[in-house]
Amino acid sequence: MATNTASTAETNNDGGFALRSLPPGTYKITIEAPNFRTTVLDKVDVSVARDTNIGTAKLELGKLGETVQVEGAAPIVETSTSQVTTTFDTKAVTDLPLSGGFDSLTLFIPGVADSGDNSFSNSNGASFSSNGLRGRSNNFQIDGQSNNDNSVAGPSIFLGNQDALDEVSVITNDFGVEYGRASGSVVNYVTKSGTNDFHGSAFEYFLGSWADSHTNERRTPFSGFAPKKPCSRVHTGRSDSRFVENKFGGSFGGPIVHNKAWFFFTPYFDRQRASGSPSTSSTLTPTPAGLTQLVAAFPGNPASRR
Repeated sequence: MATNTASTAETNNDGGFALRSLPPGTYKITIEAPNFRTTVLDKVDVSVARDTNIGTAKLELGKLGETVQVEGAAPIVETSTSQVTTTFDTKAVTDLPLSGGFDSLTLFIPGVADSGDNSFSNSNGASFSSNGLRGRSNNFQIDGQSNNDNSVAGPSIFLGNQDALDEVSVITNDFGVEYGRASGSVVNYVTKSGTNDFHGSAFEYFLGSWADSHTNERRTPFSGFAPKKPCSRVHTGRSDSRFVENKFGGSFGGPIVHNKAWFFFTPYFDRQRASGSPSTSSTLTPTPAGLTQLVAAFPGNPASRR
């Protein structure tokens, strides 16, 4: 529906049909036959790594041109395959606080657990194990193409731009022979594309210390129970280091030639700023004689009197 691109197929003798290699999106299905009314199924969602079964559509007798409108909806249970696929659409990818680590989406799936320090591979947000298999058994893809680091394992390219993703598809078990390569999960990032309508978006993820406590001794609900250790410390300015990170970007897409060609552009930036940590010492402090020498060497300097 977004690009008005049509695909056509004829049914077999039993009335069954299949359309393969369709781009993901929302479709309108029109079924026509001589001496029958045209049946139209609206809003049929097609996702990657999943068979969209429209069920049984019965045509009514009537003249060609008469239309029966049906609200299309895929069955909850897949009857054509035992493959278990979980799809996170663009809204879930945008709304969940992942900070660009989209592999963390797999942790929402039953049977998937964080492998922690036992991953021994790259990760884009989370190192995970599917159904008890090791983390290095996962297969990573972008638009169906391999995105595996063959030397270390895990993803090779870390995609961090949320506005570039149309959906994230995760197959956790019983996937078909077209995938292969690994026995764990198949994680596929599906990118967006242009449509017949101009559309755009913008986002920013901010991480900073502006709301942190800046006192020399940070207070927590458990501060009163922690034993205090005597120490001698030299402070130079604020006692905490500052860190600011801005991840921001957006997207813009639309038609080049209506119904034929489209464009999609999405920039992404990640800027980090940090101040140096203060110098502290519990053993190396100036002696009284050393302080006298500092005052003599730097008269009038407040630092030499601390």
